[in-house]
Amino acid sequence: MAVDRDKELKLKDIALEERRVQVARMLTLGATHRQIAKELGVSPGTVARDRKIALRRLWDESCVDTRELVTLSKQRLEVAIRALMPGVQSGDIRDIEALVKVEARLAKMLGYDEGVLHIEHTGPDGGPIAVAAMTAGQMIERYGTAIAEALEMDGPETNDTA
Repeated sequence: MAVDRDKELKLKDIALEERRVQVARMLTLGATHRQIAKELGVSPGTVARDRKIALRRLWDESCVDTRELVTLSKQRLEVAIRALMPGVQSGDIRDIEALVKVEARLAKMLGYDEGVLHIEHTGPDGGPIAVAAMTAGQMIERYGTAIAEALEMDGPETNDTA
């Protein structure tokens, strides 16, 4: 069936299919729509359309399962992170902001941001807790294990006055 279909395709259609394969490969490697458009001599809109068609075909044909799609997306995000790191290390605020967004997307995709427990402690009548006047031991006695766990995460207490 695929052989008959190939025979029916015109040269123009074959070139179009080859371009779509190139677009998919370049996207997998982390290239942007603009980079791909420049490389292939087409508009970014054409790249977006080719991407949409390629993804629809992948979905329709069920040739790639969800794990493989996540792996491909993860690879793209890792390429983006590597590309941003020199700017981040030099203090470029735009690269830092972009890195935060990419890492947030990666965390969301991998499920790292789900199930995060947020605890809010309040003092009497919903007011603030007066922590400056208490030792860590007093806070633990008064407010329980959540404080103890938070202190353990921050590191051991150093008290040279004892």
